[in-house]
Formats: sequence, structure tokens, C-alpha cells
Amino acid sequence: MKSNAMVVARGGVLAVTCLLAGVLGGCGQQTGDVAMDQAAGVIEGTVLYRERMMLPPDAQLEIQLEDVSRADAPATVLAVVTQATATAPPWPFRISYDPTTLDPRHRYGLRATVRHEGQLVFTSDSFVDAFAEDAPEIVLVHVPRSAPAPTAAAGGLPAGQWQLLSLHGEPADTGAGDKPLTLVIDELESRVAGFSGCNRYTGPYTLEAGVLALGQLAVTRMACMDGADLEQRYLSTLRSVDGFSLLESRLQLKVGAATVAVFQPLDDSADAGQ
Repeated sequence: MKSNAMVVARGGVLAVTCLLAGVLGGCGQQTGDVAMDQAAGVIEGTVLYRERMMLPPDAQLEIQLEDVSRADAPATVLAVVTQATATAPPWPFRISYDPTTLDPRHRYGLRATVRHEGQLVFTSDSFVDAFAEDAPEIVLVHVPRSAPAPTAAAGGLPAGQWQLLSLHGEPADTGAGDKPLTLVIDELESRVAGFSGCNRYTGPYTLEAGVLALGQLAVTRMACMDGADLEQRYLSTLRSVDGFSLLESRLQLKVGAATVAVFQPLDDSADAGQ
């Protein structure tokens, strides 16, 4: 059953659609009434994480409503709410926004982070539809304390060695030999390489006007008992990406506005699969 808050949220989007189209009279009476009854839209949902760990009582949870329609530009933050995390998750949240700022042609998502004393502890790493039919649930992943991530020079793809953390919003499995999947970026040569779950791969990439494209990837032809299915999904994802972002210590590869793969800096002790 839809929550009242989600009806209000969707009502705000539909009301804006009607106003822009000049056909307000054609929208359902219930939608118009809900929109008129609310000075601002409301989204209610929950935030949680699955790790078995306790947060300091003064850690802060922040939820943002973002316009993520443009793949070549940072998301536009429309609303922010911050609250304490004194209780155990899941944490209910309520975020208000102005429905008149919405564009029915755009895509809107929710992002959440938990910080303690300025240090990022948890973050969401996959797209959460702000106006989905069901109340949104934002699942956080833990951000371990590590060495600073490689940085991108002049907006380029950040050179260095990266370990796959999640694929299409799901925690990444390891490949054959229990090795993590990796992405090694050579910015000088405009090439990528790494371990894809069973084999090693390498290939060129281009980055023009913010659009990222990986060229034909050459892959070794080893046969593995484990990791073959994961490898197929991973390589297919790499071939489809058209953008990226660098958030805190993580590299996010994107297809349109959606994040399809998230990487963290590779531990120096791990095998990069070159």
C-alpha cells in the first residue's frame, strides 16, 4: 500500500506536469486536491545499513533530494535533511521539497551519508528513485578509512588502481581464487586493464566533453570454475558506461544518471590483475 507521503510526493510531480502542460483540469481530482493541500511535497522512507557495527551517538545522517538528469554535470541538490543516528537502523526520514521546482522530464534520486566528526562513515552508492511507487529504502555501504584516493587531473579519469565494490547496486563478489575484480587506469596512455573475475582484460578509453567510452576490450581466454558469470556481467557493464564521478574516496561509473559500478582504491597488498 502506498504511504500518504509517497502519494503527496507523486502528486507534486503530477501537479507540476499538469501545470506545465496547461491541462490541470485533465488530472485526477485526488491528485489536484493533494497538491493544493500541501504547501510543499513530502517524501518519507527509511535508511539502513547491514554491517554489524554501532555508530557513535553523535554521528549525523544526511539525506538529499537530487536532480540527476544530466550525466555530464554534478547533481543539483533540491532539498536536504540532517538528523541524529542515536538509535539503531533502520532510520525513518522525512524530507520536504517545493513541487514547483520539479520538471516532469527530469530524473530525481535520493542520496544518504553518515558522518562522524567530519569523517564519512557510510554512503549510498546506487540510484534510489525519489518518486518510486513504494516508499524509498536507502541502503548504505561502509566506507573504510584508507589512503586518499587517486585524483583526476583536469577533470580526467582518475589514474590508479581500483577495486570493484558494487555492481548495479549489489555488493561485488570476488572472482576465481577469491580475488577482487579490478580496474587499473593509465591516464597517460588512455587505457584500462584489470582482473575481470576469471581473465585479465585491457583496452583503450576515450573521454570527450564529459562522455566516457571504453573501446574494444581484449580478454585472455582462461577457463575458470568460478567467476565466469560475474566476469560476463562486469565486462558487459564496462562496455556500456558513458560517464563517471569521483565521490569522496570512490570512483563511480555511470550509464546516464545511474551508477552501475562503484570502486574503491585498491589495497597495495592486493593483486591488480595486470
